[in-house]
Amino acid sequence: MTFHKKTAVLEGQSGSCATESIHAANYTTKQAKVLHHLTFIGSLNRFEAERIGDHCLHSTISTLRNDYDLTVVDVFESVPNRVGTLTDVKRYWIMKRNKAMAIKLLNLWRVKAKVKP
Repeated sequence: MTFHKKTAVLEGQSGSCATESIHAANYTTKQAKVLHHLTFIGSLNRFEAERIGDHCLHSTISTLRNDYDLTVVDVFESVPNRVGTLTDVKRYWIMKRNKAMAIKLLNLWRVKAKVKP
């Protein structure tokens, strides 16, 4: 499997299992933090992403999709906003069958950043 960004080739590398304890706080990029959350914790909408430091989630998702060929699913949902009305936002997640690719990319980023699990 090849990721387009910086032509990082992951063929033949052993990946870690999904239960490996890798903390999102250890990653230095918002792409890695969001991908970690989607892979190990669950789905996100734009307001939830604020708590992990992403102020423009749709842009991060676009990068994950276009630069790394990751399949990120989305659906609109209505959530309450600050003034008490509903706002339509997208909720994003990665399906189980696509998590292996996400884990390999996270491992690559961890190695490049020399992050310890």
